[in-house]
Amino acid sequence: MKKSIGVCEWYMPVKGPSLFSQLKSCGIDSFQMETGIYEEGVPSVFPEVQEAYLAAAERSKITINSAANMSLCTYGPCHPQNTPKYDAAKEIIEKSLYAVSQMQIPIFMIQSFGDGDIQDEDSFLNTAKMLQWASELGADLGVKIASENTLNLEDNLRLIEFVGMDNFGLGFDIQNGYALKGHDIPQMIRQLAGFFTMVHIKDGKGSALGMSHFGEGDSRFFDSIKALKESGYQGPVISESAYKKLDFYRADGNPFAAIRKDVEIYQGTI
Repeated sequence: MKKSIGVCEWYMPVKGPSLFSQLKSCGIDSFQMETGIYEEGVPSVFPEVQEAYLAAAERSKITINSAANMSLCTYGPCHPQNTPKYDAAKEIIEKSLYAVSQMQIPIFMIQSFGDGDIQDEDSFLNTAKMLQWASELGADLGVKIASENTLNLEDNLRLIEFVGMDNFGLGFDIQNGYALKGHDIPQMIRQLAGFFTMVHIKDGKGSALGMSHFGEGDSRFFDSIKALKESGYQGPVISESAYKKLDFYRADGNPFAAIRKDVEIYQGTI
């Protein structure tokens, strides 16, 4: 594994590229961008927005190595065709893919949480079809698609086989599957790591996602990092700790001190 680590835009105290230089000073090397709220038109499609992010990244030596859209938690990719939420999810994904392609961001993550949670066979198939379509478009645009979900080992393998595209893989989170479904994450890593496009790391207690510093929760953080190292994983590692939340950073004094602490913990394991 590489020592470089990124953060997610949606857990920064201020969204946008204005904090890139501060993040760099905290030891952050990369950034997962949020492509923008659906009701606001997915603003990353606008050239002026793209220019602002790219210019700030160049100045600060931060790599925007992936992107996602949190509106997919409200308009999930699990709905059947010819429904309003299906149409919204498809629009979000399409606009996001064109934006990240224009910005030369290599990975777009499609999450299955909230409204997009995969709860039964119908929602599995609907999601798989949406991911297959997104991967086909992504292949044309030079973008990899990463599915973040809480499926078990067998269903993740089934999803990969269904989509059947070389640019499709998993955006694997080392806490979600354990906290929400009770999965054995280190074991899943050992069996699925070859399909990982990117990895989210975080820790927490119970269902409090990303609310503990690395290794201070109950998700077997260090066992998961060990499994990733042993698997030979060399892709992006992005922290999804909830740095903007006061209950997370209270003991550290501010979000940036909290980020520095997590960077130190992570790099100490590599």
